[in-house]
Amino acid sequence: MSTTCEGKSSWPELVGASGATAATRIESENPQVDAIVVLDGASVTGDFRCDRVRILLGYCSYDHLNNKLSGKSSWPELVGASGAAAAARIESENPQVDAIVVLDGASITGDFRCDRVRILLGYCSYDHLNNKSGKSSWPELVGARGSRATARIESENSRVDAIVVVEGRDSVTFDFRCDRVWVWVNSNGVVLRTPVIG
Repeated sequence: MSTTCEGKSSWPELVGASGATAATRIESENPQVDAIVVLDGASVTGDFRCDRVRILLGYCSYDHLNNKLSGKSSWPELVGASGAAAAARIESENPQVDAIVVLDGASITGDFRCDRVRILLGYCSYDHLNNKSGKSSWPELVGARGSRATARIESENSRVDAIVVVEGRDSVTFDFRCDRVWVWVNSNGVVLRTPVIG
């Protein structure tokens, strides 16, 4: 026998939200339920009830010292952002963590800490001399004139030389360089694919 509950019964859009935020929203969208925050690994009853929604939180979503819910613990919306921008946003949205920019391939400790968020940056997106990250791809330039694209690339990342390459006519080397962007254009000088560092 199946049980049908009244009102909204699923909130996939709340994945990554704090427990308190999720509970408030769930109870406002379906006043017939009590939203209960449960820590991952906690014991719960196996019974099904239409008037209850369990919100499962990971270990770090809970402040064990002060016995209360803590802040946000994941930021999928920051993929592609600069390291500095990501760190600033993470620390503003959860002041309980230190956001640390880590270069891909760097040695890191294997320990797990709830007060730390590591931001992984690709090697070429980091300015080693000035300790800051920079832009490494320009998808918005597909369809633009090659000369306009090279000027924009070099103005947005002064550490690279943007080089126009005519597809089918010019040849390039296959080495990888952090200071170079190939700008592939057709015979009319229009950019064919996303220019990227390499």
